[in-house]
Amino acid sequence: MAVVAVVIIITFVFWGSQTGGDADGRIARPSPGRMNGKPVSYAEFEGQQRAFCLMYYLRQGQMIDRRRMEQQLQAPTWQRLLVSRKIEKLGIYVPVENAVEFIQQLPAFTGDKGFDPERYRRFVAAILPQWGLNEEDFVSIVRGQLAIDKLQDIIASTAKVTPLDVQQAYNEANEKLSIVVVAFNATNYTAQIKLSDKDIKDEFEKSKETYRIPERVKVRYLKFSLDDYLSKVQVTDAEIKERYDKEKETFTDPKTKQAKPLAAVRDDIRKEIARPRAMRLVNEAASEINDAVLPDPRNPTEKKPDLTTVVQKRGLALATTDFFSEKDELKYISAPKFQKAAMTLSTDSPYEMVPAPDGVYFIQFVARKASELPTLDAARSKVVEDLKRMRALEMARKDGREKYAKFKTAIESPAKPKPTLDQLATAAGLTPLTPPAFTLSEPPRDLPYGRLVLSACEFLAPGELSEFVDTAAGGLVVQVKQRAPADPKKLAAEEKSLRHRLLFGERFFGYGQPGQRDIAFNNWLEIEARNANIEPARQPDAGKGAQPEEQ
Repeated sequence: MAVVAVVIIITFVFWGSQTGGDADGRIARPSPGRMNGKPVSYAEFEGQQRAFCLMYYLRQGQMIDRRRMEQQLQAPTWQRLLVSRKIEKLGIYVPVENAVEFIQQLPAFTGDKGFDPERYRRFVAAILPQWGLNEEDFVSIVRGQLAIDKLQDIIASTAKVTPLDVQQAYNEANEKLSIVVVAFNATNYTAQIKLSDKDIKDEFEKSKETYRIPERVKVRYLKFSLDDYLSKVQVTDAEIKERYDKEKETFTDPKTKQAKPLAAVRDDIRKEIARPRAMRLVNEAASEINDAVLPDPRNPTEKKPDLTTVVQKRGLALATTDFFSEKDELKYISAPKFQKAAMTLSTDSPYEMVPAPDGVYFIQFVARKASELPTLDAARSKVVEDLKRMRALEMARKDGREKYAKFKTAIESPAKPKPTLDQLATAAGLTPLTPPAFTLSEPPRDLPYGRLVLSACEFLAPGELSEFVDTAAGGLVVQVKQRAPADPKKLAAEEKSLRHRLLFGERFFGYGQPGQRDIAFNNWLEIEARNANIEPARQPDAGKGAQPEEQ
């Protein structure tokens, strides 16, 4: 069934709740929790979760492993359920025609000449069944998403940015700060640490479980690299110009405060448009391998070829890892969840697809080694390293706080002229750091513990000393020497872009912040969630009764 025919076939669908229901005679499943004092049915909750994951895939180009991400999916699923019920109550309606138009414009289904029916057909035939969905379910989910977007726009339209907001944001972003930082690093104290054999043995016995060798696995893997598929994606000049015109404010040059010309950002925009399309091709290629080796639930007796055969037929090559644990760093692997996914594999469940920022890995279980406790001799170097680090950290913070107290007393004394932090630090044999004057919108890139430093000095008056701040390496203290006000004459040139950033959020600016539109919707959602009294079900403890079943 082609999507262009959906208008005729679908006469009524509810917002994502009819998503591949179970067959007749299904076993009732426990309710996932309560909303407004009433149990939520498993089917409704499951439908909303599928809808969320499917829309994430279509917009981000990456599959969500619902089995492994179960806990992380709870909050967005409850939110989507809450919003969907609100939409039904408000009577927000999205015609099927709008959903069809939206689907036909999705990058996943477009080629050089616009909507590609063959890509859509493959999606309906190969991807939707993996979610237990059919085409009608898909259109229903899209209508639900468009209704959510519509409600979000209605609520976000209440957001306002006042001239005072713009003025304040401009001043905060463009005020120039001159600061002094004095750091107390544990590495400067390590040489003073002396350990006896008793110290080492006692620490090992006390923290023996810390040095346990964790369970390890060995896997084979095949990587589908995004770079290999980017060249297969076509992006037209019209698409690039349309994106540029639509998001021109996001391409502002931080130095000139003006939008960069199209020619300067053309390649970046091309990659930005091509990336999700290439990622979908990557997912399709990995899914093809997955489908080739995994048993078909509809035909469980069918004998599937082994992975080596499947890979060789396609002219690909598998790589094999050494044994590794979930916490080991694999420098040659770019997927953050690779180790975690590998640890869940077994001979009964040997395969998994693992998304990465630059592609997808398809992994196969090879072998497993059980966890074990090492001997003291085997763990000795690690015990010595950890004990020295802990004691050096304690010394750094103790010395830092003692010197900080002396610095604070000297700076706050009535004596004049008042000493500065860099003068006091130098006199104490320390090396102060004095970065060039900077603005909060463009902080020094090489500033150690930059965010901690910026947070510590954000509200300090000139001459004022921060509190002593603990860091992973020890601690630090900051003094603001001068605050040079922003040039008011340049506000007019930046007002339009600032107003846009405050309203829609900062995409490539500073550390990134949500806009007033996002804040308005999130505030509304928080109030609605509180009023709905959402109570997710807890897993029943052993020996206690199960949760009430759905009603």
